[in-house]
Amino acid sequence: MVDGQLKVLLRRLEDSDIVLRRDCQDAIKEMQLSAQEISDSAIPYIAKNAPAYFQKIGAILNKGFWEIDMPSRDLDPALVVPSRGEGEAMHEEDSDNCLAEFFGTGPHTTVPCTISDHCWRLMTQPGYQAYSLSHQVFYLEIGKQFGCGAQMTEKAVQNRQQPPDALAGAFCANMLAEAKRVADADYPVNKQDLFMEQAALCGMLGYRQFFTAEWLDTILSWQDHSGCYVIQPGEFGLARVGNSKFKRSRVKREEKSLENGCLCHRTTVAGGAVALYIRYIIEYLMSPLAAGK
Repeated sequence: MVDGQLKVLLRRLEDSDIVLRRDCQDAIKEMQLSAQEISDSAIPYIAKNAPAYFQKIGAILNKGFWEIDMPSRDLDPALVVPSRGEGEAMHEEDSDNCLAEFFGTGPHTTVPCTISDHCWRLMTQPGYQAYSLSHQVFYLEIGKQFGCGAQMTEKAVQNRQQPPDALAGAFCANMLAEAKRVADADYPVNKQDLFMEQAALCGMLGYRQFFTAEWLDTILSWQDHSGCYVIQPGEFGLARVGNSKFKRSRVKREEKSLENGCLCHRTTVAGGAVALYIRYIIEYLMSPLAAGK
């Protein structure tokens, strides 16, 4: 994701009137190349150590997959809907199986873009929260990027829904409301990973309300001296789920801690969020047209 979004930024800089110091542009290029190197080296590791996962949804690691290029835009707060219940609404395996339908690697189909009614309803049901909600946006982004847009639109029509892009916008409006609640609660440690994931996923779709100076300062303050994101003081568990009429299971990818304490998932989503902040600051705030936006 970081590699893809920084590539988009570099292309935009070439085609725009934005004036950026050469050393800043060189630093962005260096970050992009570092992210690309890390991504390239991680692929064979994942293929070897998580073969079932890699076979199922490894296509999301393909080069160029996350070069989503959307213009900066606003969310409509009127799209926020009440939550259907506390906690998570789906198992991690359910989410992976539904993603695998796009790639033709699911348990019930070998034909890409064959979307079951079960998965479409699960992944587009309004009223989810937390990781279940963020994975709905993830699902719609992946389906579109892989080339299943026509089949997704057909499912939306069959279910009398708005087009997939509008569904993603509605989900991001609810994610923004949730992010604001996290900020208002002074960023509880067990919500930090989710908070950064929300900015990364909806930021890729161009929704600029996820980017504020306060939120960026806060995200950067969670880094340790190495730049990693680690378990915070007072954080006793990574999988807290409250009482819920939903199944008590996370949809977030299982967290892994390296020898130096660096948390893989948290550091990854933080990198994605920061990359989107860089895009927003340069493309929107530094654009000659910013004053008129």
